[in-house]
Amino acid sequence: WVHALAAGVERLLFPEFVESDIVLTNSSGVHPIPISEHVLGMMLMVSRKLHESYKNQLQKEWNRPVPAELYGKTLGIVGFGSIGERIGSLGKSIGMHVIGIKRNTEYKTENAHELLPPDRLDELLERSDFVVISLPLTKATEKLITKREFKIMKETAYIVNISRGKIICQDDLVHALESEEIAGACLDVFEEEPLPAESPLWEFDNVLVTPHYAGSTPEYFNRAIDIFCDNLERFLTGAPLVNVVDKTAGY
Repeated sequence: WVHALAAGVERLLFPEFVESDIVLTNSSGVHPIPISEHVLGMMLMVSRKLHESYKNQLQKEWNRPVPAELYGKTLGIVGFGSIGERIGSLGKSIGMHVIGIKRNTEYKTENAHELLPPDRLDELLERSDFVVISLPLTKATEKLITKREFKIMKETAYIVNISRGKIICQDDLVHALESEEIAGACLDVFEEEPLPAESPLWEFDNVLVTPHYAGSTPEYFNRAIDIFCDNLERFLTGAPLVNVVDKTAGY
């Protein structure tokens, strides 16, 4: 049995391990609170134009931006696992209409108004004012969001990525921003990290960049150790483990 201190396990899935009988568990459950708060903060910042006011503050300029509200907007969450569900809970609590993408659409939840299967991603993109990517990186999700998907999104919509950078084709995102196909982006993860200084993503006024810390919290290791200790007791007594990863699927 191998336990990962993170939720993402793609770096562990080398062929010999995948083909072995060794059980892999992860620390899913540590991240929903900090990541959901990070997403909410990003959405509030771009909606209320707080980033513009902060720039004005640094320049000592009294310029009033034109803010909007999150209330009544549609929040699309691509990947409605434990993190996505917590994001949905916060979005719903402030009056957003929440749509989630989940393989099991029979799943019962109070944190989304609608659950759609993966093959209805286009519908979510068409309807959402904020599209949040909350997926593991697998062969199926790599480069999931490309030029085609950006063209489907509203011109007034923002894309938010707090999962893995390679799920979005970064060159296509830059093109969508330059051509004003979407309103902006809130990004915590990137194809290459650290984000190179020459990346055009640094230069856009409508892009928020945070250096892959959405999941960081002072409580991280306390929560991760609790999950590990629970599994250790289960392992020693022969009980079923929690957070077992399907090594073939990658999550």
